[in-house]
Amino acid sequence: MSFVNTVFISKRSTFSVIRIIKNINKIRHFSVTVSNDQKKDDHTMQVFDRNTKSLQRERAAAAKDANLYDYLKDEIGYRLADRVFDIKRKFKVAADIGCSRGYVSKHISPECIEELILCDMNRVNLDSVQVQKGIKVKKQVLDEEQIEAIIKHLGVLSIYANIAGMAESNAALNRSLHLHRETQFAAAAIYQQLYGKIDPETGKTTVPATFQIINMLGWKPHPKQPKPLERGTGEVSLKDLYKLDEIIKEVKTMKSDDDQKN
Repeated sequence: MSFVNTVFISKRSTFSVIRIIKNINKIRHFSVTVSNDQKKDDHTMQVFDRNTKSLQRERAAAAKDANLYDYLKDEIGYRLADRVFDIKRKFKVAADIGCSRGYVSKHISPECIEELILCDMNRVNLDSVQVQKGIKVKKQVLDEEQIEAIIKHLGVLSIYANIAGMAESNAALNRSLHLHRETQFAAAAIYQQLYGKIDPETGKTTVPATFQIINMLGWKPHPKQPKPLERGTGEVSLKDLYKLDEIIKEVKTMKSDDDQKN
């Protein structure tokens, strides 16, 4: 499940993307596409059959006893939702990509998220998802494996120029120091032949530069991070957890008395 402050659906339907395009002559379009056509180019290696996976999910979702097999994904969804509660902020928009039957979404509280976008490749799954009251819900049928940000260029040489302008050229230690002009022209011709398409808006032939955006989140230990006390220093036993409310009240009363004394 992906949590973002600005929604990035389309599939990640419509990405909220800030487009900074300085060279309009080189970059024509920046779009996020979702392809429902599972037929790929002959040059792309396919590991999994997405059509088969779609049929598997459809049959499982339509089964009368589908809930009998949710126990594992329910547990995983609960654990993932619990991690969201650890983030002390409220998200305006969140997208549950590949939500299936809502194993994560049903645990999400309106105190954490205002609007939830549910995305799955199967309509039956989307229709069965239930979320808590108070959350705005949108549903989008799409395959989470088919999310791509595609920038259309007039040619490979335009892609080269833009990558260099982004400071994202090859920096591998074993890279070739020179890329001959003939090699560039040959690569451009091959790429144009294999992937060139007519842009319906401009009528010109363009080639795609496809990007997959991966977001990662991590935490680093901090010196002020609370640490566990030494063994044997605890003042409350685990066997008394059932009366935790009473213990908390006692602690608050003791703190209040100490404050009055001071």
